[in-house]
Amino acid sequence: MSLNQTLASSLKENNKENPTPLMAQYEKIKNSHPEEIVLFRLGDFYEMFGEDAKKAAPILEVVLTQRQGNPMCGIPYHALNRYLSKLLKSGLRVAIAEQLEDPSQVKGIVKRDIVRVISSGTIIEENLLEEKTNNFLLALSLGSKTSKVGLAGLDISTGEWTIKEIETDEDDAKILNEISLINPAEILIHAETKDRFPNIERIPIQFFDPQELNLNELDLDLKKKLETLKIFPEVFCAVQMAIGYTQKMNPAFLKNLQTPALSPNQENMTLDKETIENLEILKNRDDGTSKKTLLEFLDQTLTAMGGRLLKNWLLAPLIKLEKIQSRIEVVDFFKQELNLRKKARETLKGCSDLERLMVRVSSKSVGPRDLLGLKFSLLKIEKLKKLALYHSSANEEKIWLQNLENKEKEEPHISSFKNENSSLKLPKEIETILNEMEDESDLISLLQNALEDDPPIQLEQGGAIRNGYNSHLDEKRAAANEGKIWLQNLESKEKEATHISTLKVGYTSIFGYYLEVTKSHLSKVPQHWHRKQTLINTERFINEELKSLEEKILGAEEQAFRIEKKLFQELILAVEVRYRQIQKSAKSIAKLDCFLSLAEVADLKALAKPQVEESDELLIKDGWHPIVKESLAAGAFVPNDTFLNSKEHQIIILTGPNMAGKSTYLRQNALIALMAQIGSFVPAKELKLGVVDRIFTRIGSGDKLAQGESTFMVEMRETSKILKESSEKSLIILDEVGRGTSTYDGISIAWATIEYLSQKKAKVLFATHYFELTKLASEMDQVKNYNVEAKEWKDTVLFLHKIVPGPADRSYGIHVAQLAGLPNEIILRAKKILNKLEQERISVLYSNQKELNQPELFK
Repeated sequence: MSLNQTLASSLKENNKENPTPLMAQYEKIKNSHPEEIVLFRLGDFYEMFGEDAKKAAPILEVVLTQRQGNPMCGIPYHALNRYLSKLLKSGLRVAIAEQLEDPSQVKGIVKRDIVRVISSGTIIEENLLEEKTNNFLLALSLGSKTSKVGLAGLDISTGEWTIKEIETDEDDAKILNEISLINPAEILIHAETKDRFPNIERIPIQFFDPQELNLNELDLDLKKKLETLKIFPEVFCAVQMAIGYTQKMNPAFLKNLQTPALSPNQENMTLDKETIENLEILKNRDDGTSKKTLLEFLDQTLTAMGGRLLKNWLLAPLIKLEKIQSRIEVVDFFKQELNLRKKARETLKGCSDLERLMVRVSSKSVGPRDLLGLKFSLLKIEKLKKLALYHSSANEEKIWLQNLENKEKEEPHISSFKNENSSLKLPKEIETILNEMEDESDLISLLQNALEDDPPIQLEQGGAIRNGYNSHLDEKRAAANEGKIWLQNLESKEKEATHISTLKVGYTSIFGYYLEVTKSHLSKVPQHWHRKQTLINTERFINEELKSLEEKILGAEEQAFRIEKKLFQELILAVEVRYRQIQKSAKSIAKLDCFLSLAEVADLKALAKPQVEESDELLIKDGWHPIVKESLAAGAFVPNDTFLNSKEHQIIILTGPNMAGKSTYLRQNALIALMAQIGSFVPAKELKLGVVDRIFTRIGSGDKLAQGESTFMVEMRETSKILKESSEKSLIILDEVGRGTSTYDGISIAWATIEYLSQKKAKVLFATHYFELTKLASEMDQVKNYNVEAKEWKDTVLFLHKIVPGPADRSYGIHVAQLAGLPNEIILRAKKILNKLEQERISVLYSNQKELNQPELFK
């Protein structure tokens, strides 16, 4: 009986009081995982029953059927990942129940059990993950007696952690900001704190009790690491939750975890959600993709590991001068060493995602081509080390040339590494990176000897292990191949004996080997043949000789597969032993890839080497916006200078018409500072930068009606946060603060904000349409007026996009309205009204100016 017939029979006979053995097995498994969609393996399909089928069928877009009142649906086993992706994106968790025995070797019901539980935050499958994006499971612990919150982000696909402890605020803004930075695929919270947890959209939230963690199942090393976090109770609780949930979903993943430790706050800048969005660092504000973003501009990485690390660098710029300078020097080295850079990048191409590959190795979910990719990647590491070894330095060039001449005979490709102009010594950071790449020559040799050059995707297809690697395997394969010759001889022999010219020997996985005869020749079939299968135009038979050959061939093939499977498992174990070392090499490759990417961009885009120092100055000459310039015709973008310090040039009040480029100018200065502090070259002719500890932006806003907040309230909350969290080393970008309310209220708030910031000594770029604010420059030495130059010509306006000293003489708002296509009668009427208002206008703000108190909001 086929599996489909078995299923149909089981459903027909099944009832809740007296279920069939098959359905009893399913119910037992389902009862152990009531909250998950259970995929129940039956032959070549995964089946779903009952409520699971009803829930999954519309998501998977498969037909929901019924057998004897039992809802059911199924998916092909070979298409699991495609359908799995749909279930996970819907926020569901999936439990996979596999067949643990070979159905052909078992009488009765095949043993089945859950082999894996998968959720959005516990994916390791390569084709379900974004290769250059971490997939974090985030556990949050909100203390009941403290304002502290513990956050533990765990990327199971790589084993890495991001762990923080923060102080909460009244509106949970800090929690939401950290969630935005980590960008988790799934969130864990304790059920007792769900009422205090902020509203999060589009991220699955699971309730999990940290007490569910079974410490007895953890290895001693992980227990010790966990103990060190007990001095941070909320962090300890969050890490417990992340480990406990992983233990529940798939205990095998626990051995892949890196050391859980608090992320150092003193070495990296904290970027808030608003700044990341306003500067379009990872996603643009139009469609939420990475197109036309700083990430797209800088990302020339060639490996998934490097791509993920570059994102992390962008979200956490350095604030330690020595580390910034070290990165810049490495980028400068690779920018100058063109030939070395070119060869290193060529070597990195095609490198496997070693971080995620090793996690799959450890969980025994790799195929032959994964190990082939590992072999080639380890060879790339060897080539990178050789490339660096033969890089010339000024003091070693003669020795290098002598060695090169000898080595060229052994390895001709080395000659192409030579750079005639090379005189730069390898930076210490690169030496460290290369030294951390482990020697894997023994493992490379093992994989080279064991694996075929072009192995199958799946081990079950056979032919993954190279001929000559194992004598027993070779013997069984020879027997199977010899059997095929026997079959050819049998076919010829029977054709001659029966005079059936169309007779042929065939095979199916269900019916085995057979002799196929068309119906026109049935009368010639010998009586000692036994009918095996009837088709429309043919009949299939078997005789004793074919049956004997079938047993020999299938026996040899089965034994060959068992040997091959055992050998492949031994290979996996040999690789797994090197788990930590290869993960260490993977991180080194990621760093090297990032440096090479930044150097490549610096060269291609003609970026300048920044001078970062311990000072309070920001000096930019001919700075340009990296994304805006790319979208314009060559020569169309107008570069601009900027100078800020904490003394006589602390605050720039920038005025000028809409569409003139104020916002672009504001953003480009923030982006230039950020780029310098990740170690990148910058879009300017020159940059001198005193390290900034934070970059704040308040540019535009929209209503948050769902939270009951207007545009003005959002604006004030963001401004308030900047005023509270900024320091004298911060760079602050403010665009039209106060515009969301009445004119005099807005002017008063903006005026008081500038006064407050002048006391903080922070460097500030403040764009506004309130010309009244330009008077501050005459009252405060540290405030300077600048405007975006524009000229009138034939009743229209020309935007020159140049930042020049002094306040703007007018706003040109009516001209912009005219450019936007407002009806001419409205434009003419607006001009008359404006003329009248300007004649009647009396400056209440300046006549008898009194001291302006700062709004209570900022206290």
